[in-house]
Amino acid sequence: MKEQEAKIILKDAYKKIKQLIRDEKWVDAHRACIEILRFDPDSIKIIRLKNVIEKNVKKINIIAIKEDVKKLQPLRDQGKYEELLQNLKELEPYLNDYPPLKKIILEAQEGYRKQVEKEQKEYVSAELENIKSLLNEKKYQEAIRNAEKLRIQKYNEDVVKEWIKKIRDNWIDNELNQNEMLIGSSKYEDILLFLQKLKKIDANNAKLTKLTEEIKKRNNQFKLEQKRDYIFIGLEKTRTLLQMRKYAKAVTAAREILDIDPTNSQARQLHETASKKEAKLINKDLTRNMKLARKEIKSAYKQNKKDFIRF
Repeated sequence: MKEQEAKIILKDAYKKIKQLIRDEKWVDAHRACIEILRFDPDSIKIIRLKNVIEKNVKKINIIAIKEDVKKLQPLRDQGKYEELLQNLKELEPYLNDYPPLKKIILEAQEGYRKQVEKEQKEYVSAELENIKSLLNEKKYQEAIRNAEKLRIQKYNEDVVKEWIKKIRDNWIDNELNQNEMLIGSSKYEDILLFLQKLKKIDANNAKLTKLTEEIKKRNNQFKLEQKRDYIFIGLEKTRTLLQMRKYAKAVTAAREILDIDPTNSQARQLHETASKKEAKLINKDLTRNMKLARKEIKSAYKQNKKDFIRF
């Protein structure tokens, strides 16, 4: 009895599914097949119906996909690839049903890539022209900022790097030209400070490096000349003090020269001479003072012997 009831139920379900198919209610028909197969997985009739439904759905899907692709053709013709790809993304779940869809998506992606590349190229070209104008107007800081923005995008990076170097070189050249008088002067400390500031623009600038080394050499030579003049005057002063027998001052003057140039043989010799003469003079004065003191003591002793104690 139960088997008979099952056959009746299956027969009714079969009729119902057939009607759903005639009515093209494919989702409901497919769902009904799945429900029956859950209880009777070996039902050949239902399996065949399920296959028929799936084939028809696939055909319908293909027709729908073709229609959707056809509707998207204007976007393709107008080069609106970004919008086209957004619409094609919704069709991706049906790639297995309609393999040509993959080719259409790839073509849209390639079109979008070329479009972006072209726009980037045009953008970079326009920005480089703007940077060139800023450079001609000597607006170096603004030019550098715009070039750095391009460099961050890493598009045509080598060309952008060349422009950055060109801007920095021009900027440094302009600063050097404007301060030509300072650079040609003997204000070496000021010049070196100025060049140090320019290094903030480009620490690796070859012209700046070379000029800094030249100024340092000029500064050292200038200091050496000043030192020589001072030593020459100091030697003459020391000799004069010796001639005037102002030995203590001569020693001090010679010592000052040796503090500047410890290897100066003339200053060392004058220092030794002055030191000896000063020592000799001190001894002479000391001897004279001692003799005077002895005379005074003898005189006082003669006048009043009681004030003295003999040992």
